[in-house]
This record gives sequence, C-alpha cells and structure tokens, in this order.
Amino acid sequence: MKVRQPGRVTRIASGCSESEIAQEQKWFDEYVVPLSNRFEIHFTPQYNVVKNYVYFNKPFGVRHWMEHATHLGLNSDGKTVHNEDTVVIVLDPDMILLRPVTHDFSNELETIVNEFRRDGEEATMLVTHGKPFAQIYGIGDYWRKFNLTAIAGSDSPAHLVTEQDGRGYYPAGPPYLATARDMYQISLKWTEFARPVHLEYPHLLAEMFAYCIAAAHLKLPHQMIESLMISNVGAGGEGWALVDAIETAEEICPFAMEPNHDRYPLPTVIHYCQRYLVGSSFFAKREMPHDFFTCESPLLLEPQSNLATLDFTLSMDIFEQKETLDKRTAKRDAFMICAIIAALNNASLYFKEQHCENPNKQKSLDLHSKPKPKLSLFKNTSALSLFKNTSALL
Repeated sequence: MKVRQPGRVTRIASGCSESEIAQEQKWFDEYVVPLSNRFEIHFTPQYNVVKNYVYFNKPFGVRHWMEHATHLGLNSDGKTVHNEDTVVIVLDPDMILLRPVTHDFSNELETIVNEFRRDGEEATMLVTHGKPFAQIYGIGDYWRKFNLTAIAGSDSPAHLVTEQDGRGYYPAGPPYLATARDMYQISLKWTEFARPVHLEYPHLLAEMFAYCIAAAHLKLPHQMIESLMISNVGAGGEGWALVDAIETAEEICPFAMEPNHDRYPLPTVIHYCQRYLVGSSFFAKREMPHDFFTCESPLLLEPQSNLATLDFTLSMDIFEQKETLDKRTAKRDAFMICAIIAALNNASLYFKEQHCENPNKQKSLDLHSKPKPKLSLFKNTSALSLFKNTSALL
C-alpha cells in the first residue's frame, strides 16, 4: 500500500492442511482484506515431493494459481489462460517493495539494464508478448552444463543457446515479469523440468535453473534488469549503484527508512535473504520471532541514524569481537538494515493500531542481543528460505 503497487496482489500458499487453510483464510479475511479488495490469497496442494526441498512449491504453485485464479483460469482449450495480455509479476516472500513494479522500464534514472545484447539489438523497455523481464542473478549459463536431453528432450531449442546468450538472456531470477500468455507457457515447462533438474542437481537453485531451461526451451530470452533487486552487498549485477549514489554515509539510514525517489531513485525490491551487520545493528530473517505481528510483541529496535558511518561489526558470538568493515560494505549493509527494520516496524505498527486495544509499541526487539552461538556466524552468508509461500502480483 505504501508504495502504491497497482494491480492485484496474491499470496500463494502451498501444502496447508484443511485446518491450516481455515486458519489462514480467517486471518487473511480479518487483517488483510480490510486493507484493499485487491489483496488475495490462493491455496495450492503440497508439491514438496522430494524430502527437504520445498522450492517445488514455487513453479507448481504459480501454475496452479494461473489455472485456477478467477481472473485468469484455463480457457476451454485447456492450453491457454484468460486475460493473456495481463502482466504477471512473480516475487519471493522475502522481498520488500521500495517502489512499484510495473511493465515499463523506460525511466533511465531508476532502471539499470544489463549491458548484454546482440550486435545491433536495442534493449527492450516494455514487457510484452515474447518479451519477458527478470532480475539478473549470478548463475551465468551453468544450466547449459546439465543433461538437457534428459531434462527437455533431444530436440529442445535449449541445446542451441550459445554460452554468450546463456549468460546474457537466461540467468533469470525473481522478480520475474511476463504476460500471462508467456508466464503460463513458462510455468508448464518450469514444472515439467523442475524434477529432472533436481534429480541431477539436488540443491537450492534447482528450481531456478529449471526456469532458465524452460525459458530457453520456449525461445523466450529475458531482458535482464540489474535494478529490480538488491540483496547481497558484495554481489555485482544488482542495483547497488543506485544506493551507492546516495552522497553521504550520514544520509543512508534516514533515507532508507523514508525514501524519496525524486532525490535518489532506488532499486525496486529488497530481497532480504542474507545476513546484515554493522556495529551491533543486525538483521537476519531467520532470527525474527514468529509472533512479531501480534499485539504483544515489541517492535524492532531502530538502528542509530549514522549507522553507515561505522567502520566495524561486533561478531555474532559470545565474545562480540570487533571486526573491521570497509566503507562500501558498511553503507550497503546499513541501507538494508535500516530499510528492512523500517518496513517491518511500519507494517507491525499499522497492524497494532488497527487491531489492538493496548498494543506494545516499544522499539526494543534487538536481534543482535538474542542468545549467542558458540561460534561466529559469518556475515552475508546465504540464509536459505524455507518459506512454503511464493508471491505473485497482477
């Protein structure tokens, strides 16, 4: 609501029991529906057919939603969906919008387009049929090393993708954007390829590689965007140049908490799948208590306003050892900490003010002060999401 995202916003929840569906639907009707009639929840079966790999729920959940949603749904031919000109945006649940996601990327001030394109080819700026978009991820053309014959067949067009094109058009990750026509065709192959890819590569990114192969099989090269997401403060190919453009370290935290895109355009989405630490200010999604959105839970402790000026971290062990932090990392980590904490506190505060008689508004929840492990937890290592939900925007 705060960023004024247009269209429908649908939470896709997979694998809930009947009692869990009833509970989730009740919570959704009571707390979410009053916000807007554009917010929806869609339940799907459990697709976790491989032990400890819940990520099948993303491709299969998206496909189920597209086949059964009231505003989409299958046509009588059983092969296409209604309203195929609609633009579908698929997000992960651990993402926060800093500004609206739309089908138009023509604003050069806020869009960083990946430089790769074939000779003489101009960058595409609008999501249209045959022109899907996605955030570029650092996975290159690794999917080309898989047994594509076993996965997609001996005659699959994926075999014809060159190394250069594989790195330039297909290292796609969320946010994904495509017309409903294209996204549904991708979902069919994404679900078909997910299991054989996982059989060969039984690791976290299997479903992402399946998406890459599906797009290549369908001859749907993606326009890669760098500014759709920031996540890993040490990674290239993300929208960090926009954050780095904030002139002073003193501005970072106040600006992250109250963005003004007219002054400094920011990336579209925060993907908080890493660990972020500056001084003793810390955020990691796995450290969040599950009762945060309740009347009784305190809000998160706000970081100091000059957080990005600090040049050290206090390690996440019982010794709290002081470790040096370079200026760029401090600036980026501080931006993530301040933006995430502000977003979560704003959401929780809104919940409390709407639904609680005596809400706890104390900003005292300090994730750094939780019981310490015996060994240091290295900052910015990947925290694997075990959420069973994925999100889709229409």
